[in-house]
Amino acid sequence: MVDMILLILATCCDSFFMSVAYGIERIRIPWKSVCIIAFCGTSLLGISVGLAGTLTSFFTPNVGRWVSFAMLCGLGVSHLFQAQVKRYVNRNKQKPLIIRWKGISIVVDIFLDETKADRDHSKELSGKEAAYLGVALSLDSLASGLAYGIGVIDVPVLLSLSFVIGVMAIVSGCWLGGRWLCHWHGDVSWISGCLLLILALLRLRS
Repeated sequence: MVDMILLILATCCDSFFMSVAYGIERIRIPWKSVCIIAFCGTSLLGISVGLAGTLTSFFTPNVGRWVSFAMLCGLGVSHLFQAQVKRYVNRNKQKPLIIRWKGISIVVDIFLDETKADRDHSKELSGKEAAYLGVALSLDSLASGLAYGIGVIDVPVLLSLSFVIGVMAIVSGCWLGGRWLCHWHGDVSWISGCLLLILALLRLRS
């Protein structure tokens, strides 16, 4: 259960800090959009865990643990690298990174600054904008779920907790960002990377 909670926290970290940023910018996320974002994360996590379940039959339990460990370590290091990229780009905003190809620039913009999902500047996240943001924030859930799912897990409990904690992360982040964190602009996107590395170590003990 501990490793399951760590996985969910790692996948929900980005949603929480995104919602803090939205609260700071006074961008409202209606309940419909909150549920869409959480549903995107849970759906992609469920798909990846399902795919991992089919791979489990190809590994012995011992090999499966090492494969899961290697994948989670790689994801953790990748998250730490992403945190450094965001920090560098934020410090060099006069040199914007722009990639345009059939809408991919939207995902890049959201990766660098989640508040750009509010494309119409209405200060309220619509359902369509929430879907864009939900997919952009949940891409890591695919790889994380695939790595974690190589083994025996309780899928219904995992997905239920993922949705509930995802909703709580967004709501609480908006509340905090709109109140006592109104002057905070730190970058803590490295936290999810650390959680994934801890989860990788726990997989070796399972």
